Amino acid sequence: MGDFFLMIAEAFSLGLSAASFDVDTFRAAGSTPELRRLTLIMVFFAGVSRALGSAAILALNRVPGRRQLPVYLSEGLVFVGTALVLAACAVVADRIFLNDRISDERLFWIVALAHAPFLFGILVLMPYFGEGIERMLRLWSTILIFYALHKGLAMPVHAALIVAFAGWFTHFLFAATLGRPLAGLVNAIRRFAAGRPI
Repeated sequence: MGDFFLMIAEAFSLGLSAASFDVDTFRAAGSTPELRRLTLIMVFFAGVSRALGSAAILALNRVPGRRQLPVYLSEGLVFVGTALVLAACAVVADRIFLNDRISDERLFWIVALAHAPFLFGILVLMPYFGEGIERMLRLWSTILIFYALHKGLAMPVHAALIVAFAGWFTHFLFAATLGRPLAGLVNAIRRFAAGRPI
């Protein structure tokens, strides 16, 4: 049990280092099985934090207390999937626009790690400031992707901007086309976890 909590603490530490623009954290992203595991755990808890920030939605939909934990856990898993899809889209963008300038695996884990700001997603729960905080976290994450590519992997500014923007655009196209059936699956998971539509 002690090892389990230590692993969670290490995942949070990794996320906080990434969120604070630590270059070495991004240079080492995904370089070992342990770092890959910690990155996935960090992204999972970032998703749980975002779900906690939206707790008011559960209250408005009268989701029973016993159902709320499964909802938070399912949101964590959904967020991991979302982060990995965005990372894969960045890899595709790099191949198309920059002729595979950097390692697919390194790029994949850097983009996943750049979701670290969402560890603060619970702050969205703050009255009056929630929407602004959500936007700030998204902007923070986007800037982290560019920063990690430029500083962590020494990519030129224009190349880092192309990958960051093209990755986002590829993800947008995916969500608007092939992602629609997946969105239905995600909604089904949410309904199953909550016991009702949310």
